[in-house]
Amino acid sequence: MGFFIFLSAIVIIIFVKRAKKSSNQKKNVRVRYTDEGKSYLSDSSIFNTGYSSYKRQAAKTTFYGECTSISVNGLLLVSPFVYVSSDSPHKTSALPHIIFEKSKIIQSDAEVQLHYWPSYSDIQGEARYQLLKWLSDGKNSADLNIGLLFIYFYNLEYRAIKEGKDLLPILKELIRLYNLFSFNGSFCGYAGALIGYIIFALPIEEVTPNIKSTVMDIIKSSTNYSTLKTSGINFYLNKQTVPTKENLLEYVISQPRSKNSVIPDKVGQIFKDYFIELTIRKIPDIMDNFTLQKCDLNYHWASSAGYAERDKIIKGMNPVMPSKHRNRLIKLWDKCIEDFRPYSRKINKGTEVELFDLLPSDAKDILPNKLANNLHSFFNDNKNTPVTISDFLESINSEEKLTLNFSKRLSRIVNDIGYAIEPDVSHTNRSYKTDDFIVLFEKSGELKNSSDYFTATLIFDLGMMISQADDEIHIKEVDTIENFVISNLCKNNIAKNRISKRRLLATTGKLNFSGVAKSIATRLKPKDIEPIAEYLYSVAAADGKILYAEIKAIRKIVKGFGLSQSFIDTIETKLGIAEPITSAILQSKSGVRKKGSAIPPKPNIAPEVTVNINVKKLEQLKIETSAVQNTLKNVFTEDEAEVEAIITQEIKQEAANDVTVLETKFLPFYNHIITEEAWEKPALRKIALEHGFMVDEAIESINEWSDENLGDFLVVEKDKYHVSLELLK
Repeated sequence: MGFFIFLSAIVIIIFVKRAKKSSNQKKNVRVRYTDEGKSYLSDSSIFNTGYSSYKRQAAKTTFYGECTSISVNGLLLVSPFVYVSSDSPHKTSALPHIIFEKSKIIQSDAEVQLHYWPSYSDIQGEARYQLLKWLSDGKNSADLNIGLLFIYFYNLEYRAIKEGKDLLPILKELIRLYNLFSFNGSFCGYAGALIGYIIFALPIEEVTPNIKSTVMDIIKSSTNYSTLKTSGINFYLNKQTVPTKENLLEYVISQPRSKNSVIPDKVGQIFKDYFIELTIRKIPDIMDNFTLQKCDLNYHWASSAGYAERDKIIKGMNPVMPSKHRNRLIKLWDKCIEDFRPYSRKINKGTEVELFDLLPSDAKDILPNKLANNLHSFFNDNKNTPVTISDFLESINSEEKLTLNFSKRLSRIVNDIGYAIEPDVSHTNRSYKTDDFIVLFEKSGELKNSSDYFTATLIFDLGMMISQADDEIHIKEVDTIENFVISNLCKNNIAKNRISKRRLLATTGKLNFSGVAKSIATRLKPKDIEPIAEYLYSVAAADGKILYAEIKAIRKIVKGFGLSQSFIDTIETKLGIAEPITSAILQSKSGVRKKGSAIPPKPNIAPEVTVNINVKKLEQLKIETSAVQNTLKNVFTEDEAEVEAIITQEIKQEAANDVTVLETKFLPFYNHIITEEAWEKPALRKIALEHGFMVDEAIESINEWSDENLGDFLVVEKDKYHVSLELLK
């Protein structure tokens, strides 16, 4: 029995030892890796995923910083800021930044291909040569593969973050590199983060005024969501204890729910000034609720070596405000972006007048503007005085063609800065001519009904045409016309004030009547024109008398309406003005007789002679003013709608989303991505590769098109690729 127990114990011990050995063997599985085209085996038990190679005995390295030099593979490196090792890379741990003297180089300037996290020990010999050559030449050329630039950057990062040494010279080097490679957003993002870390790590007294100024410029030019913008470096450098209103912009940009858009940067300082001033106006107590608090920010390594390290903590400063104010600020930010979208589409394309017109209404009031200043000056010199359109255009340095669209733009500009213009094309729908006269005056309000006012101006102008028929201006008749129009057709003081300005133009001979009769004739049907013609006779005789010259003018206008001579004869017979003028028989030189137009007699009557009229019959002939008004109003409303429809169509045509201008190869990709509002980055990269190109190349082309046609980038890269589908609606 005892022997059996002893034997069992031996078996158990043997089993346990074998199991333990098997376990150790599994931990030390040898795996294959490559270096310089050769294959090696290594124990998995010492593999560290934080490094780009397998961790064996640590390589012995020397850092060559400022005012040092070393020769590597025959190339002299002066102040290189790199770690150099004389060890063999495949026998030691190879951090990605270490330059191994024993690694082979191949002298070639041919383009090299590098993977996402390049390591000096893993890249091709040609790539090693190009990096060493760049270091040897002084690191002043921006013509360097970005992967090689990152290998150099890993050296700076390791020295500053891991070892905490040479912070000031590394900061200066980073600033130089940031400006040299400012075209590469990825590098600038990482470089900016390291600049921020070093700034906070350095004693503030070591940051010279020159460094401070340069870093502040870099902060201004950095992307909205960069560490430079969000870590509060600007507060630290400026020794701020409270934020200013200028910091509102940086704060709202850093908020995740704020709209992503290139419009703020594209529009520039105008947008920023507008947003800040509008915020102060709309949220008066926002600065009382805007404070600074200290915070911890993580530094994320660019190098794969960083995975073996904990993220470093930056002691930053963050502006904060209550959620109520933050939400209002974000809504205001989003609104400003939409308000500036039409303006952004015309940057570098539109004229000064067009761009000013496209500014948001509040911006024209808030922001100083050269064109507005010129208009104010012109108004002060010419208010309530007839001036020509050509003089007006000269004051704002405009040489644009006076189309209906541009004429309306002029009207809007005048209105937006607090003035009114008469005649106003926005009410008449008739484009200005260079020799037209206008009157500028202070705006007292907006006309609620353009068609009503247009009716009043037509009747006023027709009356003035009759009044001036004898080439003289009769004040009494002008008074009659003005009183009639104001009393019967002007429903508010704004319209009455405009008619008084129109009278100013008329009594100085500056009102252009051309096209008035034609405008009515083209808008009205014959049955609608007859009461207007009758109205002219009644207006001419409103003071109880009528001049022969006025009768001639009325006849000419009525014929311009397209009414027959018999109609004129009928009215004048009723009024007892003259005998009916019948049609005549014309005889040509050949003797052939044919019926022709009416030939009025040539009475020996002076234009100023008063023609007797039958007052009683005149009263019977007068029509209801409301009937005339409604006739013109209805026709004008239809015409105005038609013109506006045409203009709207032109605008839509101009801003048409014509995707055919995209490169053909990107169209399938474009059609694919607009099916979703957001895409995970790996998924979109895969889709792009399936179409045969890199995702960055496609997005750059699509955004270039959308910026040109839609006024903003369609695809914005943040945590994901966000597609702004609202631009396509």
